[in-house]
Amino acid sequence: MATLTALDLQMRKAALLVSPEDFLRRHVLYTPGFMAPAASGVVSVYFSESTLYAEKTRPGSRLGVLSRPFHKTDAISISNNNPAAGVGGMAGAPVPCLQFNVHWIATSFHPPGAAVGAFPWYTLTSVSGLMVTQRLTGCSFVVDPAGGAMRVAHIMPSPGETGTQLRARLVTLLGAGVSIYGRGEYSQDREATVVGIDNGHGWHIYVQKQDLQSFKVRSIKQLYP
Repeated sequence: MATLTALDLQMRKAALLVSPEDFLRRHVLYTPGFMAPAASGVVSVYFSESTLYAEKTRPGSRLGVLSRPFHKTDAISISNNNPAAGVGGMAGAPVPCLQFNVHWIATSFHPPGAAVGAFPWYTLTSVSGLMVTQRLTGCSFVVDPAGGAMRVAHIMPSPGETGTQLRARLVTLLGAGVSIYGRGEYSQDREATVVGIDNGHGWHIYVQKQDLQSFKVRSIKQLYP
């Protein structure tokens, strides 16, 4: 059952845009792992409270110190699925939501042996100051600020390739100056939500690492800059 009001959501959105790292330390951020847009681009999304799990938790002031008690918190969903049909398209009662445009980064393949010139980059622009993508569950997320244009990509392992092998291959292929987050930074029992914010001071990319399935927040990482 949703407990956040429309005003609460306005305040959560403002906190995400103004103080993204603090927001990610205090709230679970949920992006779809299924029924997500198939192509990258500017899409309309719904910003609402996620009701997928009865209890959402985050660590205390020192993220990653597992001996510290976990605190209850709320979970925010950014999804292309209307929450009137339930978060993620599942049946549920309508919940308050905000609607706005974001850069959506779809998952892509770049198979072994493919040319670096064919890499599926997406360039972030000022059309929206918020970027989201599907949760990482074995994929790698890549950030390239070369030439002053912020390019990003969400790459899925090729058939027969592990997430660890994918990340190692991308490091070799793309070289220095590119930031890559993938297997090795998050283990098999973890997944990760990636979000990008440009609040007038250039793009900043963050990762919130969560428990697989339960979405308990484990750590925060600033991927770029």
